[in-house]
Amino acid sequence: MHATTLGALVYAKLKASIFRRRRRELFTVYADEMQNLVSESTDFDVLFSESRKWAISIATANQFNAQLPAQMRSAMQAIGTRIFFQVSPEDAEQTARDLSGGKAMASQLKNLAPRHFIVKQGNQKPYEVVTPDVITAKTSAADLCAASNALHARRRGAAATYYAAPRIHDALLWRRAKREHESLNKNLTDAEKKLESEQATLRSRLSQIDAQRQVWHSQAAQYHARGDKRGGRQQPTWLVLLKASLWAVVALIPGLLLGLPVAITVALPVVAGIAAFLFYRHRRLHPSYRQFKSQENVRFAVSTERPRVELPPAQKLLAAPREDRQ
Repeated sequence: MHATTLGALVYAKLKASIFRRRRRELFTVYADEMQNLVSESTDFDVLFSESRKWAISIATANQFNAQLPAQMRSAMQAIGTRIFFQVSPEDAEQTARDLSGGKAMASQLKNLAPRHFIVKQGNQKPYEVVTPDVITAKTSAADLCAASNALHARRRGAAATYYAAPRIHDALLWRRAKREHESLNKNLTDAEKKLESEQATLRSRLSQIDAQRQVWHSQAAQYHARGDKRGGRQQPTWLVLLKASLWAVVALIPGLLLGLPVAITVALPVVAGIAAFLFYRHRRLHPSYRQFKSQENVRFAVSTERPRVELPPAQKLLAAPREDRQ
């Protein structure tokens, strides 16, 4: 069970790497004891059919057909090159039927000598092949081990440095990131304190403005009450009419002296009287500041003493936090 799970993980990683390839250089995948890599849930047959376009060749080996799922056995029928060593009688009969070799091929598959195998390539007929003799190595195992160590091995200290360098680098990066994080948190705390101090100052200033507004409202109400009760004396309406009539009489004199037509002689005093009435009426209702001050009893409508209003004390700013620099 554990071998199947590990094989499934290895196969998933292998499949992702194959489908992510960009270069089209030939690459061969060797999978011995393939039954440990496949199961009912894995789709190794997809890899067989799709690997050619990614320039991947796959070489697999297993002991007998029953080790593989049925879907996998069907996919293996489309493989270009298949090699069969001596197999069991059941697999021999099935393989002979697949190769269209009949009973002779089945008997040959059951009775293959050591180092003999049957090859089926593409549309060619199956043929028997014998592996070459294995040449005994003249070099001793100790010499091979020494040569391998000289080529690939590292000293203990160098190996420790080689493998520890990435971890040391990651640790340094982590410490630097931690210091930056702490510095940002400290700056954020200082900014929050400064913001709270500014908010307190603004609240204090707003309270002062509100108190000043209340003072203005109280003074305006007091002035309004005094003016309504003891307001200044304005010019009477009959005086405005008298002044307008005088200006009409004055405008009539030039028409009589110069002998102007009747229409003009009548129109001049009418226009002058209307203009004088509107002018003096506007001055009566909207006097200037000097006229307003010169009227009687106006001084009683203005309070000479301002009411004292206790303003709330302004809040002091918070002291800036000390920066502990090491």
